[in-house]
Amino acid sequence: MTAPTHRYVVAASSGPARRRSERTPLAGSRAYLQYVAQFIAQISPKMQSHPFFLELPTGEAFVGARAQRLADLIAQQGDEFLQAAGITIPVRSVSTLLYLHQEGPSSLVEIARALNEPHQLTAQRTSRLSSLSMLSSRADTKDRRRRMFSLTPKGKREATKVQARCKEALVVFDNLNSELNVNVARLLDAAYDALLTRSMLARSTDHT
Repeated sequence: MTAPTHRYVVAASSGPARRRSERTPLAGSRAYLQYVAQFIAQISPKMQSHPFFLELPTGEAFVGARAQRLADLIAQQGDEFLQAAGITIPVRSVSTLLYLHQEGPSSLVEIARALNEPHQLTAQRTSRLSSLSMLSSRADTKDRRRRMFSLTPKGKREATKVQARCKEALVVFDNLNSELNVNVARLLDAAYDALLTRSMLARSTDHT
């Protein structure tokens, strides 16, 4: 059975409810996909600007959610920032690229340990960089079971461009720090160190 190209909704009015036709593209068609994309684009800014937890009376307790929201925004804008300089790798892969540029051939375990991230996440990022021809891998001569990753000539050129762009990013965040009258990076580090030293649970006993 062919899906209808329109649907009917009940529209409220001052008199009896009346039916009106609200046309939408055929489900599964290219026009329908464009329709859905436009709808998502319309609601996305609202979702980003006003997440649910901001409306809660205890909203300021959602520090982790706020930090993740900031991280996602920086990643999104960071990709645009890199692309404007002709850099093709995603911003979330920058640390992996720069680590290999500095340290040379390394295993997944070594990269993950150095970047303090899960092994699976490191594998995803090295895979992405490999697909962009930034990395090559070979079996370790000392242990044939593990792979060693290193930058290709293209990857080294990309790393040089990324290093230069990072210096420009410093200027961007210096301006942000001046605008907010706080050093954002140092504040985040201080908060991390403080909670690492004394946990949320330990702090909760102060008021019990």
